[in-house]
Amino acid sequence: MCGRGGNPDDERYRDYVNTDIKVPVFGHKVKVISDRNVDPTFGTGVVMICTFGDKQDVRWWSSTASARKAIDKTGKMTELAGKYKGMSTKDCKKAIIADMKESGLLYKQEELPQNVGLAGAAKQH
Repeated sequence: MCGRGGNPDDERYRDYVNTDIKVPVFGHKVKVISDRNVDPTFGTGVVMICTFGDKQDVRWWSSTASARKAIDKTGKMTELAGKYKGMSTKDCKKAIIADMKESGLLYKQEELPQNVGLAGAAKQH
């Protein structure tokens, strides 16, 4: 993960802008940015900026963040993932959710709609 962002009009997170916060699961410190593209009504109103998750992530990453490689070319978690190193992304997701529940960090879990774009050359089946 590269950073976190909040909308500048969202008073809940205004005091955190331009500060470093600790990511609970991995312990990495990341910068909190302010950006009007963050939708304060979606989820918690805070966005995780991860490298190349979508076009907006790329815009944020290129101007504010440093890349950290947590998944290798084979789809396994790297040393950056700490105790999850070597796990597949699927297994890592399950382990992180279980750890967050156990530690009390996960207080609500719900399905959110995903908008995943396809390349223009992709064939429809």
